[in-house]
Amino acid sequence: MNYLTETDIKTQLANLDGVQIDERSTDSVVAYSLGGEIVATVKNNSNPVAVSLRCDPNLAKLLRENYESVLEGQGLNKRHFITVLLTGQLSDDDISDQIRHAYEETKAILDDRSVAS
Repeated sequence: MNYLTETDIKTQLANLDGVQIDERSTDSVVAYSLGGEIVATVKNNSNPVAVSLRCDPNLAKLLRENYESVLEGQGLNKRHFITVLLTGQLSDDDISDQIRHAYEETKAILDDRSVAS
């Protein structure tokens, strides 16, 4: 059974070092970014809770193939984002791991940019 709430997800994202609520947020979706790059979005008041997370394309494909609750990123680059519906199919730890993965993937993009410039 899944116990993470929308508030829990938003708190986890906001507590990641350097992550902030992005100006691209709307009334229906809160976007979280790091250095201007989207890490995740959370759909407000959705049932089930829907969180879109940056994800390695190969891992994203594997997760979508194995879990009905993992979809292509909604409203985002479908290759680099997944949308996870918190239905209980993935454990709280799995979802927290995916949040951390989204953060690390975003950090890697920013690190690559700083090396290239």
